[in-house]
Amino acid sequence: MTGTSTIKSNSQHAIAIFAKNPKAGQVKTRLAKGTSPEFAVQFYKLCLKKITATFLKTQTSTPIKVYWTLPDNDTSENFPHFDIIKQGPGQLGDKLAFVQKQLFDIGHKRVSLVGSDSPHIDEAFYTEFYKQSLGNDSAFIGPTTDGGFYIFSTTIKTTKEFLSVKYSQDTTTSQLLKSLADSGVNPKSLDIGFDIDERKDLSTLEILLKTKSHPSFEDLKLLEHINSL
Repeated sequence: MTGTSTIKSNSQHAIAIFAKNPKAGQVKTRLAKGTSPEFAVQFYKLCLKKITATFLKTQTSTPIKVYWTLPDNDTSENFPHFDIIKQGPGQLGDKLAFVQKQLFDIGHKRVSLVGSDSPHIDEAFYTEFYKQSLGNDSAFIGPTTDGGFYIFSTTIKTTKEFLSVKYSQDTTTSQLLKSLADSGVNPKSLDIGFDIDERKDLSTLEILLKTKSHPSFEDLKLLEHINSL
């Protein structure tokens, strides 16, 4: 695992992908309840492959520097191509704050935090987002239909705000926005998205994948896996 003390980057914009080792009982647990632990783990592995392909393209089309961020005890064999940084101890708010701080301390001027369960978000989105991030808005948030968010991006540390939020609730994003507003930060809202938490979310993903004009190899493997149910 790469320590931040050994990482150097000239890129002003960093994206950190929050991920975990794909093990039964540790990833996609709600999806596993509606399908099976084996299905959920394989689905998550396919998500990681799609996300890797997406961000390899993103690093080619933009100056963004991409990182994996993993729990402290996770191993790195499933996470190629990008430097790896630790999430640190504590709950999700602690981890978001810790990762954000590390990347600002390295020297990045903008830090974007994303999850690993929205495989439908393609390189085109991140390329367009990078262009938007060059404007005057200091912060961005991409809300999800379940009340969470699929991306949070800012040019300032938001430790206090992260720690004030209760996560995995239908009010998570609204709590974060209120805390940020109390600190004088008003993120620009991006399009509403979704992530894959439960079996019902697979139907939405399946429709998106089936209607893509040029699906990637990774898209087709995800679709094949969904259709195996």
